[in-house]
Amino acid sequence: MHKVEDTPLAELDLGDLDRGKFDFDPNGHYARPDLFTLQVNESPQHTVQPRN
Repeated sequence: MHKVEDTPLAELDLGDLDRGKFDFDPNGHYARPDLFTLQVNESPQHTVQPRN
């Protein structure tokens, strides 16, 4: 990042925009319940206690 007369400037790699699309794929394998499931345990959990 460069600073010119108190105006922040940044250099962008436009190739990163296309690569970022591969990070999130809502219609891909994450949307397949036979391959990906998310299970959340919402019950209260005990905190970690140190041993004496």
